[in-house]
Amino acid sequence: MQSVGAACHPLSQLPAAKRAEYIDWARRGGAFIVEDDYASEFAVAGRQIDTMFSLAPDIVVYVNTFTKTIAPAMRMGYMLLPESLDTLFSKKLDFYSCTVPVFEQYVLAEFINNGDLERSINRRRRRLRRDRQLFSKEDGTD
Repeated sequence: MQSVGAACHPLSQLPAAKRAEYIDWARRGGAFIVEDDYASEFAVAGRQIDTMFSLAPDIVVYVNTFTKTIAPAMRMGYMLLPESLDTLFSKKLDFYSCTVPVFEQYVLAEFINNGDLERSINRRRRRLRRDRQLFSKEDGTD
């Protein structure tokens, strides 16, 4: 597997045409895109932008963390792989053990499964949107 590096932060802020161009480039070259979408949950300007992973799950490796969505002390991240990389990942990295305590994993799983994470994100989005409107009215950029 060949590696070509390019950084663009955040990918979700690229125009749709540019994101489509990157996806096309990766497909033509048999490459993968690694998307680190660390702050997309709290985009308050306009509508929520689709992740590159949602547009091309066959070629995008999506990584994220709960540091911004839950708390900085929550040192847990996750990675969504294209199915084509599942076997390779298991073969090459299966020997690593998880450093996150099992209890914390169970608590987080429950937080996600019962809808609390989504409610928490939506509540923070509303607060950010409200604060943004208040500040834009105060400084006249309404």
